[in-house]
Amino acid sequence: MELEERLRKLENECFNNTLRRQVDTHYMGRILRHLVSTGVVDGPQLKQAITLIGEDMKKGSNYAPDSVQTIEEHTAQWLNHIEEPKEFLLSGAVS
Repeated sequence: MELEERLRKLENECFNNTLRRQVDTHYMGRILRHLVSTGVVDGPQLKQAITLIGEDMKKGSNYAPDSVQTIEEHTAQWLNHIEEPKEFLLSGAVS
């Protein structure tokens, strides 16, 4: 396989992975909105769960500075947009 072909294949895989992550985020946003709107989970409970998940992820990363910063940024974005998942998706929160 030539280098250009390998590079093209890698670029396609990266694009597909990014697209899948965006679709996953859209689904999660809609699921969360449904859970909150139907009363299955209330907003404060969900925000608490997101905070706990973020803390657990930081612990799992052994508090590596770069990981902690990324996790805190994502946690803040989820908390700020939990009641409006569509805005979360449109904010470009997926990297």
